[in-house]
Amino acid sequence: MIKTALTSLDGLSKFIDLGQLTSDLGGSFNYDHSKWINMRMALEKFLYEASSLLAKLEEIQDGLDREDFADTLEGLKDQIKHNQHVKKWIIKAPVEVLQEEGEKNPQYDKKPEP
Repeated sequence: MIKTALTSLDGLSKFIDLGQLTSDLGGSFNYDHSKWINMRMALEKFLYEASSLLAKLEEIQDGLDREDFADTLEGLKDQIKHNQHVKKWIIKAPVEVLQEEGEKNPQYDKKPEP
């Protein structure tokens, strides 16, 4: 059951630690909404790119796991061509770029302090 309490700003510290309140509420918690929005937008972009890359790599893995072998010389040539294309894509995959982005922004894995 949730209990609601109405209190003044002065009485707020009885219920919430001042370290968890921003300065406009009489606390000491340092919060910049613009910085938070920028960090959140960067995180969303990073997560989207990482999940897209993962989906593509899983799709490639599923394709490679299939044991469909060509019955004709022409089919074999097509498979080789396709595999070469896949190899080029994997080599160019932005894994290192995403890793650097994740390491550059350690706040992505910051956990709230207790």
